[in-house]
Amino acid sequence: MRTCSSWEQACARAGLPVHPQADTPEAEARIRAADEGHQVGLLSEDDYFREVAAATGGSYTVAETALIHEAWLLGEYRGMAGIVAELNARVRTACLSNTNPPHWDLMIRNGRTELIPLLPSGFEPAAFPGFHLLGQREASHLLGLAKPSPQIYAAFEARSGFTGSEILFFDDREDNVAAAREAGWRAETVRLDTEPDDQIREYLRRWGA
Repeated sequence: MRTCSSWEQACARAGLPVHPQADTPEAEARIRAADEGHQVGLLSEDDYFREVAAATGGSYTVAETALIHEAWLLGEYRGMAGIVAELNARVRTACLSNTNPPHWDLMIRNGRTELIPLLPSGFEPAAFPGFHLLGQREASHLLGLAKPSPQIYAAFEARSGFTGSEILFFDDREDNVAAAREAGWRAETVRLDTEPDDQIREYLRRWGA
């Protein structure tokens, strides 16, 4: 999934100013900790937004932090829906995502481009057609675990019915890929400095998938 690369970018997309209180090392560390708790279900949605607002010294309201959070997702990378559709014809497709309830709900709600409403804030909504086509969708906040914890890979195997080298896994983080390989999965790193569809197609060709 494409995401904003910074708080400043998300604020700009949401039409909100950038307040310096949100750009301190202390604020960033507190927001990062809140993100980690939120994505494994330790913080509720409301508590998460309150914590982020508090981390900015109150320079953003709870409602504004929710808007920034929604603006953070930019949609899928080029060609993902086509790749998933092609794979669905011959193999089982799935995702294992580190995410949180609001982003998960947004991806489900905006799975079909024709169903996407214009958001009240006015920014262009993100679309996730490839996500909608996946045969199985698993997420950190649903499992109470996050990559690269070894337990999340075991939990995915239990829920999918596939194990070890039966699974071909792609991720943009080296630590997540390394952990998947430790679990016996076939796993490859996808770089995000370029559109990943060509990389994925090459990996699929190499693995005969």
